[in-house]
Amino acid sequence: ASEFADNRQVDMVVVLDRSGSMEGEKMEHARQAIIDLANNLTEGDRIALVSYSNSVIRHSNLIEIREGTRQWISQTVEAIYASGGTNLGSGLEDGIRILNEQGMDSRAGRVVLISDGLANQGITDPAALGRMAAQAAKREFTVSTAGVGLDFNELLMTAIADRGAGRYYFIENPSAFANVFMAEVASARQSVASNIQISIPDSDYMRLVEAAVYPVDHEGNRAVFSSGDLLSGAQRTIYLTFEILPSEIGEYQLPVVSMSYNNGGERLQLALEDTFSVAMVEDQNEAFASMDKEQWEAQVIDEDYNRLREQVAEDIA
Repeated sequence: ASEFADNRQVDMVVVLDRSGSMEGEKMEHARQAIIDLANNLTEGDRIALVSYSNSVIRHSNLIEIREGTRQWISQTVEAIYASGGTNLGSGLEDGIRILNEQGMDSRAGRVVLISDGLANQGITDPAALGRMAAQAAKREFTVSTAGVGLDFNELLMTAIADRGAGRYYFIENPSAFANVFMAEVASARQSVASNIQISIPDSDYMRLVEAAVYPVDHEGNRAVFSSGDLLSGAQRTIYLTFEILPSEIGEYQLPVVSMSYNNGGERLQLALEDTFSVAMVEDQNEAFASMDKEQWEAQVIDEDYNRLREQVAEDIA
């Protein structure tokens, strides 16, 4: 699996904000970062470029990296100028469409959306844009977002990245553009489990309500969420919150957790062999005594802090 990941080819779609607020240093650094990205991709990788303001321009479909490609990308990027409003939704939609039009095979697909402002044209609702990104995650590629400066909608950008099973980046200094692109390329090459989907059956007495930062969808009688890619040798802890539907004292068996993912062009499946149960008791002290203190503290820090951060961002917006 590691050998496969190291040699994995990448399809990178850059969706660039060219609204008027990007004029100056932001656009200059963005242009140079895209040129550097093309120079650092290897032959056989592919790159596409979309930019948006009031309208969307698809500067290129996915094209293979060659010496001529790099020169063409450089010339194309230098001709992009900032003006107009921010039709972020249409830019995102076209970036996703590019990868939807291509067969992914064993390639790692990435859409990186850049914005320095508020979506003020077209689709602007964070939930609607999040649903758009979620469709990408189901089609075996991810959507990451990069917010530039201090005036963008952080709630919107995190919602798109969470639903797109990608990463959210905050770029305070435009010179950090290049780091975002290279982090996405490195992650794509090292991923040995991509398009991870975790499924848990709903039961008469229990249902999944939260899975850390990953949005949960209930499809039929199952709860499903996507958790992005997993790198070779990496581990990830996901805290699941279940709702116990009855209020009777007793012990309840948790449903079996299963996972499907892509590796080397194959769709593979795993299921947890261990079984777990939850006991509802009358004595609150008995419940507290059963908790693993270290795990509980980690859950509070990882999950509750992130939830608080999202709430603060929403209130500020």
